[in-house]
Amino acid sequence: MKLVVLILALLIEQVRPLPYARLVGQPMTRLANWVESVFDSGNRQHGFMAWLLIVGGGVLLATILDAVLSSINLLLGLAFGVLILYLTLGFRQFSHSFTEVNEALQADDVPAARKAMKAWNSECPDNASSDEIARLAIETGVLASHRHVFGVLAWFVVFGPVGAVFYRLTAFLATHWNGSDRKDEELVGEHAAEEVQVKRRQFGAFARQAFALVDWLPARMTAVAFAIVGNFEDAIYCWREQAKTWRDHTAGVIVAAGAGALGVKLGGELSHSPILEDDAAVSDRPEIGVGEEATPAILPSAIGLVWRALILWVILLAVVGLAAWVGI
Repeated sequence: MKLVVLILALLIEQVRPLPYARLVGQPMTRLANWVESVFDSGNRQHGFMAWLLIVGGGVLLATILDAVLSSINLLLGLAFGVLILYLTLGFRQFSHSFTEVNEALQADDVPAARKAMKAWNSECPDNASSDEIARLAIETGVLASHRHVFGVLAWFVVFGPVGAVFYRLTAFLATHWNGSDRKDEELVGEHAAEEVQVKRRQFGAFARQAFALVDWLPARMTAVAFAIVGNFEDAIYCWREQAKTWRDHTAGVIVAAGAGALGVKLGGELSHSPILEDDAAVSDRPEIGVGEEATPAILPSAIGLVWRALILWVILLAVVGLAAWVGI
């Protein structure tokens, strides 16, 4: 059943990509902003209540709909599962950005690649070289593939559509309430924006901690998948020895395993960028991975790694489903 739901959702997304920003991103952003405005955004306890309202409400609604539709008709329950995965997976959400950067680099159009990369990840310096763009694209891509695909799948496999809703809402709030939105500077000025971001970080402290707990096991499942479909020994080595040096340990597990599986070096300092306060190179990017330096030529291998990992998930679901069907 879950395998059928997954395959249908992936096929539909490939044929008709979801306009995620308009149908999912913007409504969730408006809801999160409204709930934040209702509560005191500088209080951690209020942040917990806001998180509980959104995540708990979403999970409760999904649970009721899933139970009611499945009790009416099996096909309705299946259709609901397909709809939920279609709305929460977002495979095309990261692959589109990755493809845009890759195509620009393969055409040797560095300014276009830099613009696309900067729109995808604001950490990209204004004068990033092609190799730096490739490095950031791989780091951002493997992490996005986990949060948009494999993390959702992990919770879906265990808890069905309700699990997918829970993971997506938890991941969204952890990112949205992290207090690092540079758009605030354009709206209220630099000094006021700093105060807004400090309050939002306090308000979103529980959301970030909750996501770290929710994502602990799925992140390691993704790392194992990358290791199996890539260079296993290097992936495990980088995971065990280097993941803890990354700015966020859970994200480091995924990036390190991805770097090892591909046999490339990621991380490292970036070029000077005027968006940084002291115009200095980024200092919290330790070198991670083994082998050769990341270049634009590696990008097709990176997307291939993600596709192989997804195929591995499908095969495992098929094996589990077959075992359950024959009563093993």
